[in-house]
Amino acid sequence: MPLISVTNEGTLICVSGDGYSLKHNGHIFARLPSGIIDQLVIGPKVEISRKALEKMSDTGIPVAFIDYFGRLKTRLVPVWKHNAAPRISQALAREDQSLRLELAKRFVAAKLANSAHVLGGYAKNYSDNILKIVRNKLLSLGEPLKDAKSINDVMGVEGIGAKFYWEAFGTLARCDFCEWKGRNRRPPKDPVNSLLSYAYAVIAQIILTYLELSGLDPYIGYLHSVDDRKPALALDMIEPFRALYADKLALRLLNRRQISEGDFEIDVHINNGVYMTLDARKLLVKEIYDTISSCEEDMGMESPRSAILADIDKFRTAANNRKLDEFIPYAADRENKIYKCLGLI
Repeated sequence: MPLISVTNEGTLICVSGDGYSLKHNGHIFARLPSGIIDQLVIGPKVEISRKALEKMSDTGIPVAFIDYFGRLKTRLVPVWKHNAAPRISQALAREDQSLRLELAKRFVAAKLANSAHVLGGYAKNYSDNILKIVRNKLLSLGEPLKDAKSINDVMGVEGIGAKFYWEAFGTLARCDFCEWKGRNRRPPKDPVNSLLSYAYAVIAQIILTYLELSGLDPYIGYLHSVDDRKPALALDMIEPFRALYADKLALRLLNRRQISEGDFEIDVHINNGVYMTLDARKLLVKEIYDTISSCEEDMGMESPRSAILADIDKFRTAANNRKLDEFIPYAADRENKIYKCLGLI
């Protein structure tokens, strides 16, 4: 079942028969059967009736409210229907510093490995030697990651990898307005970073929902801090998938001119942050869902959604059995130097 995103400003979501109707200025312009909704994302200046919220709660549909940058503002979830065993295991693992360190290493290993995998794929079609050079640099970080003695050490390795990766990423964004000066956010200062940030935010919400529906606590993570009220486990879980799904999608939309310079605006009231227009956000959300639901035979799995759900299922099983040391995040290429170095294959 799909993620449904409603972003048309002025829309009202109401109950209509067994499903929902979308109204604008009192007129129905679309209907949604309740059986097709997996989760609902609501954009700025979109309203939903109390009856619609109650119906979604009764049928187990979470509702997320996001802002113009794709950031979560409010989240309503159905009554929790799981036992507490996985959450207790999550908390115990968080307090076990050696286990937490090991899990943090694995999330970073997956991020580095998948980033290298993506650059390797582009290197087959582009002549820029930097892609192969950076790919090899990323794969060489297995040894320092293995030797990391603290979370700060792990984050240091991740930071080095990010620096390498973003330098190469700039050679891949090939559109006339894609002047890449590196990754920036909060708020993003240019169109490419705006696109990336929004894509990350949407995918993070998808993962957060799946974590909640599986009975896990999205806020008890290992790599990311639990002190800033952010969903640490959801942010941990997205790391293996950023380059595979969000970055590749952003590059495709830019390089194929599906998104242009006119799809971005500057908000002088938010530190001159650059945000996507309504039409661009609608397109991106649709493309993200299409990507998540698509089949990719070379991944060895039915779809990217299957890869995400499989990771969550493996994590929940390991947590339920109090054997989180057995959890290994997804990597597109399991036969890579980083996983071998950490003894994961």
